[in-house]
Amino acid sequence: MKLTWTFYPKGEQSITLTVIYLPKLDTIQQAGVLDQDTNVAFVNWRSFQVFNTGDVKDKRALFNSLTTLDSLAREQGWSETAVKGWLSEPG
Repeated sequence: MKLTWTFYPKGEQSITLTVIYLPKLDTIQQAGVLDQDTNVAFVNWRSFQVFNTGDVKDKRALFNSLTTLDSLAREQGWSETAVKGWLSEPG
């Protein structure tokens, strides 16, 4: 499942984030992974529900808690390309 969320930081241009639910992320501790280059967030079900129906305050807090792709790559000892490949694999 996928949705988009546009937010408007004070004094900055709007940012549109594509949020994609990945069931495989339901088993990890992080709320999700943010690819800053593409403005795509890969999230677990709980996080997807917040982006889908939560209030703006909750969405912003969740956005700020997302793990960046490069941080996850460093934590796992993977390249960013490997993380992107893992995120794009089915299941």
